[in-house]
Amino acid sequence: MGLPASAITQQQLISRLAQIYDFRNKRLPVWQLDYASGRVFVDTLTGQLIEQQHSSSKWERYSFSFIHKWGILQPLLGRDGRDQVAVRLWRRCYCWRF
Repeated sequence: MGLPASAITQQQLISRLAQIYDFRNKRLPVWQLDYASGRVFVDTLTGQLIEQQHSSSKWERYSFSFIHKWGILQPLLGRDGRDQVAVRLWRRCYCWRF
């Protein structure tokens, strides 16, 4: 990123997958380093940059996590309920075509 260490506003060791660092990356543990303009995730073992998230793409990540993956239903219905709704809608749409 080319920013000095003094630009880090917060750092945190991430040891499990969560909303901010999800299954796409598949590397744990990682360091989360927050800057004014976003955050980066760095592999603790190799120091390799795993992901860079800019503040400007926050809403895109949110829509993917909560709308595209049906995560918006999980707090209301739980994981199993969310999956049941998604499967029922998929079946209805898929069967309607044929």
